[in-house]
This record gives sequence, C-alpha cells and structure tokens, in this order.
Amino acid sequence: MNNTIDFNRFSLLVKRQWVENKKLFLMASVIILGSIIGLYGFNLDIIIGNLFNAKSRIIFSIGVFFLVGTFFTNYILKDFSNKNDSTSFLLIPAPHFDKLLSSLLYIFIVFPIVYLLFFYLIDFSFVNIGNNIMSNYDGKVM
Repeated sequence: MNNTIDFNRFSLLVKRQWVENKKLFLMASVIILGSIIGLYGFNLDIIIGNLFNAKSRIIFSIGVFFLVGTFFTNYILKDFSNKNDSTSFLLIPAPHFDKLLSSLLYIFIVFPIVYLLFFYLIDFSFVNIGNNIMSNYDGKVM
C-alpha cells in the first residue's frame, strides 16, 4: 500500500462514509431544518410580521452553527471512541491521512454548505413572509 494520496481510494473512503451514515446525515439535516424553522416561527410576530433584527439573526446563525457542528463532528469521529469501532476503522486498507481527509471533507466542506444553504433559504423565506405581512399592515392591532 502506498502512502501517497490516491484519489480513487479517497473517493471510495468518502463513499463508504456516506453509505454507512446516510440515514444519520439525512435525519440530522431534517432536524437542523426543523429547528431553524421552529426558532424563526417562534420569533415571528404573526400580527405585524416583525422578525428579530439582522444582527440577532447573524449571532443566532453562528451560535447554532457551532453548536450543531460540534455534535456533527463528534459523530463523524465516533469511530475512535469505542475500542471495537476504532479497531475496525484502523483496519481499513487505506492510509490514515486519507481516512482523516475523508472525515474532514464532511466536517469542513459538506456540513457548512448544507447548514448555510438551509439557514439562508429559511432566513430568506421568513424575511419575505415578514415583509409581505408588513406591506399589508395598516397599523391596526387585531
């Protein structure tokens, strides 16, 4: 076995990690999506369409990103927490650097893209809903 990076072997490691964890990744995506929608819905004043301000939304997005990212990273690197799992992970016929890169690909590239895509799609939707409600608001409280 060669210790240089082989892109075919690396792509197989990435596919292996996806196949083993795809249900968890999809379930985590739904949970992230639902929690962001829930928090935005909770903070939207339905009567007048007010949404918490832009500075608070940015702080909220960064805080949730780090919180959810911590749990996601912990799960990706779970193979090293149990002796049986770490042994099977270490016995995969690939260099440790390739294994590390496949984990880092999901942690630093895939997760941020998915999270930011979900967050800004929801943010855009709720800002449009709030603007639409505000455009129809004439100052009367129901």
